[in-house]
Amino acid sequence: MAGLFFAGCAKPTEEQRLAKFKGSMKVKTYRLASDNATWMAAVGYEKAAGQKVDPALVHATLGIVWFVAGKNEYALIEADLTGKGATDQQKLISLALQSLALSKMKYPGLSKARYDELKNGMATQKGRDANSIEVEHKVCLLSLIVVGLYQGDSELATFGADALGAITQLDYLPPLIGAVIEAKKGSPLKAVAQLRELNKSERFSAHKKEILAEIADLIANTPDKEKLGDEIAERVLMKLVQRVMDDVFSAENQKLLLEKVQAIPELITGKAAAKTSEASTNQVTTTSEAKREG
Repeated sequence: MAGLFFAGCAKPTEEQRLAKFKGSMKVKTYRLASDNATWMAAVGYEKAAGQKVDPALVHATLGIVWFVAGKNEYALIEADLTGKGATDQQKLISLALQSLALSKMKYPGLSKARYDELKNGMATQKGRDANSIEVEHKVCLLSLIVVGLYQGDSELATFGADALGAITQLDYLPPLIGAVIEAKKGSPLKAVAQLRELNKSERFSAHKKEILAEIADLIANTPDKEKLGDEIAERVLMKLVQRVMDDVFSAENQKLLLEKVQAIPELITGKAAAKTSEASTNQVTTTSEAKREG
């Protein structure tokens, strides 16, 4: 009796929570409606375009639409429906969408498991090792974040941060990128307030809080409180990329790869690339002073 009592009081596992969600009437109703709507969309497309489209790809596209809209439960259901497709590629797409949606729904363990499954599946298809596939994904997503921030494309930067946060378990990354986007949009004070508030959260480790504090301090130092100046924006982005890269490539073999890559500039030019945050800041300051003198 005592065993049953304590078992009932135990916190449900991620698998148990997910099984309960998938067995709910809400999910069953949505799946039926989605199957019907997807079939109608596929038929309508075929009539209009004269080409057939696999319903699984319609589900996949709809899953991305839901994810971008912040409707993560619907995105997860569409990911499951995508996985019913016949091809290996569709199953991989399903795993990618599941990993993203599960991360946003606070299932970190299952999100990582789906990503590992995806990584191994892609490695098998391409005849490459899983680590190479993982590095490829991380570099791609980090590039999306950086180019999105530089070009002012907040949706691209947000999507990259959500995806990279999911596969690396860096839960501080999406809110951090969101705050930087606010600063870039012209609300540095709001961004600093968001980062200071995040810094109080007990869910973040001391290391993560240190990163949040560093970025907050950089943004707070902008002379014009209504606008993030180009020089400060450059410092923020350089600091962000440098710290995030250290966290993203955290596995021992990937740390080694990063060290090898960081050594390449000196081999080519005879000068080491700035690796520390202080060197990065000094580099930007020197560049800015040179521009003013010029």
